[in-house]
Amino acid sequence: RAGLLEALYDYLAQRGNMRRMPEVFREPDPRAAINKVVGIFVGFWASDPVAIRRLRAMAAFDPEIARGIHDRDARRHHIFTELLKKLAAKERKEFTEEQFSAMADVMAMLTGFAAYDALAGAGHSPQEIAGILSGLAHFSMG
Repeated sequence: RAGLLEALYDYLAQRGNMRRMPEVFREPDPRAAINKVVGIFVGFWASDPVAIRRLRAMAAFDPEIARGIHDRDARRHHIFTELLKKLAAKERKEFTEEQFSAMADVMAMLTGFAAYDALAGAGHSPQEIAGILSGLAHFSMG
């Protein structure tokens, strides 16, 4: 069963174009990299929101699914922590580890399925959602 779930997650990631993620770390401008992460995740969520919504609902009742989703969601926090450190170095800003973690939490929340789904449900297109979330991400960084 674990192998089947992993195959499903991999299939959804492939279909959702997550293979673009290395572009983020090749981007020299951290702010542009943040925009890319937002765009990649909006594209991923938009690729099959019904399946993703159902998987996330099943996670409430199935610890194995919950663990797999949690592990994948935690990757966004890590990605944003690294990008924020690059941004701080480039812009000569100083943040504590707690501040980095809190900002990464906010960015992970903004790029999570719940934010995408709420905006899509309100009638926004994926392009509009990416613009809204990118703006909020940059606003949260100050």
